[in-house]
Amino acid sequence: RQRREQALGLGVARQMQLSVDVIDALSNPIPPIAATNDIISEGNEIEVNVNLNKYWTVAASATKTEARNEHVSSVLAEWIAQRMPVWTTIRDQTDNAFWWTKIYAGSQTGQQNYTAFVETPYAIIREQEGKATPQVRKHTFRGSTSYQLAGITENKHLKRMTVGGALRWEDKGAIGYYGVEKLPATITRLDPNHPIYDKSHYYVDAFASYRMRLWNNRVGATFKANVRNLGEDGRLQPVGAFPDGSPHTFRIIDPAQYIFTASFDL
Repeated sequence: RQRREQALGLGVARQMQLSVDVIDALSNPIPPIAATNDIISEGNEIEVNVNLNKYWTVAASATKTEARNEHVSSVLAEWIAQRMPVWTTIRDQTDNAFWWTKIYAGSQTGQQNYTAFVETPYAIIREQEGKATPQVRKHTFRGSTSYQLAGITENKHLKRMTVGGALRWEDKGAIGYYGVEKLPATITRLDPNHPIYDKSHYYVDAFASYRMRLWNNRVGATFKANVRNLGEDGRLQPVGAFPDGSPHTFRIIDPAQYIFTASFDL
């Protein structure tokens, strides 16, 4: 068995025009071998915290963020250029067919696999070098407020309550790219200048708390009800799309969450 494995390894090395040692080094290396690029992120944030009076507080922040790819490594392009003449000329010894265009396991040829998982995403990275990355949602906003009802009433129960809420908003973000070709043609390239966007989203939270004392004023107690994503019924939000614009990957957005908490000061 060992001799058969050695003979097989030598045969593979001969076809790939690499040494057995190099093939072993490239097979599931730890840590993985990878080409690199830098992702540079820049932005601005404005934050405001205001106590309008002793009962009412407001906080808000707005951010603008841009990310871009820089210094995309040329090592991968050099490796592809070096290896492509080998990949495309290897022949199956059983029928003399080109390995590059023959299906062995699964549903793709070597060429189709290379196009889907190497050429297309790498082309997007190279063509985006120095440009803003549309996957990063450029603008976001958060605002929150709370108000103690003691500022507007002397009712012994209502004055112990505090109410408030928050608003969160995020800009649109890219979930893929349209193809250079249009259906029904076969799409082989993506257009980095034509992103597929997921729309902007906003979320609303609300809360109400009640402060009191128990056991002859010896223990302070706070009861609080929170609603996160008020009005949300639950949905699937697309996070990836095919080149024709139809979504293929989703994340689950939970319906509104109702949370009740009780805390005690002993």
